[in-house]
Amino acid sequence: MGHQLKNRDVFTKNHCVQREPLGYNGDISQQPPVFLFPMQYPQLPTFAFISAFLVLVPLHSHWRARNVATLALIFWLFFAGIIYGVNSIVWAGNVLDHAPVWCDISK
Repeated sequence: MGHQLKNRDVFTKNHCVQREPLGYNGDISQQPPVFLFPMQYPQLPTFAFISAFLVLVPLHSHWRARNVATLALIFWLFFAGIIYGVNSIVWAGNVLDHAPVWCDISK
């Protein structure tokens, strides 16, 4: 005898059994509501953007001195600060993918 499915089990593409949330009967109107909580730590995007732009301050002097290692570090820290700032705003309080293209860019 095979595995008997219970009332709320569903087969997915790869034939694995997946549990549906309790109280969900397949109707869209029955899905649990998604709550968008306000950002818990608003300091993170603030300081991420500030630090991203502050790291550009010594850029000119290192550009003239042709200091390649420091320039690479400056650009890397700048882009990391921008990515952390945007990520903390886009995914504040939820895990829904509102920006799928940004997901591909920031990986």
